[in-house]
Amino acid sequence: MTISRESILNKILYVPILLGMMLTPNIGLADTVPAEWAWQTLNLVDVVQTLQIVDHPDQYHELNPFLGQHPSRDRILLTGTAFAVVHYLVTDHLIKNSSSTAVNTWETASIALKLIVIGHNYSIGLAVRF
Repeated sequence: MTISRESILNKILYVPILLGMMLTPNIGLADTVPAEWAWQTLNLVDVVQTLQIVDHPDQYHELNPFLGQHPSRDRILLTGTAFAVVHYLVTDHLIKNSSSTAVNTWETASIALKLIVIGHNYSIGLAVRF
């Protein structure tokens, strides 16, 4: 049994997200932990939906300017991973240096944006398949 390069790349994204989720309880503000987990999960759903664009370039195009209209799998996975890491680091920084209001505002706005993106993806036919 051989494992394809594509299969390996699809799994790479899960590592930093899972690490971020495991490390989140150590950053301090307990009521933010579920919100960070929620955002990281939504980010993963967005990436899985976006990967479908690669298989159907005549049917879909990406709206995220960081990716371009027809991104490669590698670019989608690397960008999704970068977003996951940056979001975690910003959350960690806010927890250590800002008020809980700032943290909650950041998490709420981030989650709302991800929900809008995922909802749009779903409305045009991009399902969630793991």
